[in-house]
This record gives sequence, structure tokens and C-alpha cells, in this order.
Amino acid sequence: MNIKNILLYLYLVVLAADLLVIHFNWFNGEVVFKSALMPVLAGYYLIISKNKKIRSFRLFGIALILAWLGDVFLLFSPLNDMYFILGMCAFLIMQLIYAYCFHLLRTDNSTLLNNRFIHTRMVMVALALGAFYYVIAPQMGNLKLPVGLYVCAIAIMVIYAIKRRGNTTEKSFTLVYGGALIFMVSDGMIAVVKFMEDFNHSRVLIMLTYGIAQLLIVRGVYLHQKAYHTSK
Repeated sequence: MNIKNILLYLYLVVLAADLLVIHFNWFNGEVVFKSALMPVLAGYYLIISKNKKIRSFRLFGIALILAWLGDVFLLFSPLNDMYFILGMCAFLIMQLIYAYCFHLLRTDNSTLLNNRFIHTRMVMVALALGAFYYVIAPQMGNLKLPVGLYVCAIAIMVIYAIKRRGNTTEKSFTLVYGGALIFMVSDGMIAVVKFMEDFNHSRVLIMLTYGIAQLLIVRGVYLHQKAYHTSK
């Protein structure tokens, strides 16, 4: 078994272990496994990427580091809202870097059909996020502005994932777009729990969707770099 497969399976094992300790509410175990998740994924991305000199590789690596910081901060968010804000800031910057990487990792083969798909999905995402923010905003108190900015960052990230339609391989588009949507759902569940009401197995579902989303995005980015040998 080669190193890239070992790291892929290790990521899945760490994610499964994290879900297990979350289910049994073992905080010390969650600190270990959640803190290990993004470093393992970053190692996997480092190994599978062929061209490590391009801008998108370096930026994407920085985004994964920010995701790791966000994970660590959010671990301690129940203790103090400041950790929640720091985690949100880390993920906000990560979302914007992801969006820029999605912009770099595309060709310029727009067609009328693709443009219709893109514009329709962009409007749907904007309306969905706007409506969601409108519903939860009354519960946010002093966090309305930072959460509003974060919602905008999510929208930008998902929109740039959508804009890759027809400008990359079908598989790369599907993985990145799917990952971005799942990421949006995961963050939506965090907001529901934080500002509205907890629900059964919420933390397990949040972590599961987050872990899947990150892996899909990494795989989709890699497949574009592999297919087009991009210099960006």
C-alpha cells in the first residue's frame, strides 16, 4: 500500500474515531482526534499533489492550516464566545482562500447552458443563505455582524465552486461543488445549535458532514491539477 492510500485511510479512521468520541462525549479524545484531522488531510494533499510550485497549491495548504486552527478554536467555544469568534475568523479566511483557489483552478470554456446553470444555482444559494440568516439573526445578539460576514464568505466560496461548471473535469466539479454544499450544510447546523436549539446527534452530524466536505474538496482540487497541469 502506498503512502497516499495510507494517509487517505488514516484520515477516514481519525474521522471515525472523532465521531465515536463525540458520540460518547469524551472531550479529551475529541481534542486528540479533531486536532489530528486536518494535519492528516494536509499530509494527504501534500503527497498526492504533483506540482508543489503553483500558487493554488500553496494557498490551499494555507487554507487547510486555517481549517485546523478553526477546529482547535471551536473545540473550546463552549467555554467562551471568543473562541467561537476566533474559529469563525479562521474559517472565514479559509472560505475566501478556497474561493480564490476555485477561481484559479478552472478553464474558460463558458457556454450558454453552463451560464444558465451557474446563474440559477448562484441565485438559489444567495436566497437560501439570506433566508437562513434572516431566521436566525434575532437570536445572535452581538454576533450579528461577524456571523453575517461569515455567511457572505460561505456564499462566495459556494458561488466560486459553482462557477467551475464546464471549466474543469466533471468529476472535479462534482466533488468541489458537492463538498462546498455539504460544508454549507455543516455550518448551518452549527448555527442552529449555537443560536436556536440543539438536536439529537447534532455534534456527530456536524463533524461527519465537515469531514466529508473537506475530503471532497481536496480530491476535487487535486483532480483538476492532475487533469490540466495548471500553472496557477
